[in-house]
Amino acid sequence: MLVLLQQELDTKLQSWKTKQQEVVAKLSILQKNKKYPKEIQNFVAQYQQDAYKNVFCQWREIATTMRHKVFDDDMEEEIDVFDLECKEWGFCLRELFGLGLGTGDYSHLTVGHASMLLRNFRSLRDYSNQGFEVSHKLQKQIYSRATNHDGSGEASSLEQILTHHYAERLLFLRLCFRNAKECARKGKKFYFRGCGWSDTVSTKKWSATRKRWIEVMDELFTTFMGRDFLEYKYTEDLSCVMAEGDCPLLEYDEASWDNIGKMKLIERPSIARK
Repeated sequence: MLVLLQQELDTKLQSWKTKQQEVVAKLSILQKNKKYPKEIQNFVAQYQQDAYKNVFCQWREIATTMRHKVFDDDMEEEIDVFDLECKEWGFCLRELFGLGLGTGDYSHLTVGHASMLLRNFRSLRDYSNQGFEVSHKLQKQIYSRATNHDGSGEASSLEQILTHHYAERLLFLRLCFRNAKECARKGKKFYFRGCGWSDTVSTKKWSATRKRWIEVMDELFTTFMGRDFLEYKYTEDLSCVMAEGDCPLLEYDEASWDNIGKMKLIERPSIARK
């Protein structure tokens, strides 16, 4: 018996009935005295404002569930309750914003398919496009900050800003792989200073395949970005340049990178067997 779902249904039905009775009683009292039409207007305006707040607060809770929560196999009833909340939110959204804005792509996905996807995948956090949306926002900011009077040569500010921005992202990703490799070798929890997250992940449950993949990615980053500490030298004209031995050994090529990664994943198990 779905006890939790039934309780949620009873609570919501009682809440809507109580709200309906309050609205009818208030309007009946105000309509009897025709000298105060502004009170009716103020009451309706306040009710409409509360309805907007309710929709926005409900969306915040629904979005948090879709982006972060993981449902276990025995939490089917919790998904049913979440489905009920989505349906109620969709009803309020359509009543407030109409069939156009109230039935867009995101709302349709949330109301009609979110619970179904949660039953199949137990979580939607790995399928969220939030990271892409944030990336688009950053790209717009970068483009707006770049000057529009530069030439089209190699030293244009837009290319420099983009290069610096994505280099920082890649360096942080490399730092994550490097620390993940060290934590896995020492059997520590995956966490390092400056990582930006509070939850730690145990590396003891990581499979050999995952550890091997982390080592391959760390080697790949080292190959095309160089070592952690580089050596520099002066030329005859007193220009400072990077030592030849520290220059990156690999330039970006998607096909060759994919082949190198696959070869390393195949080579390591054979080396371990020897």
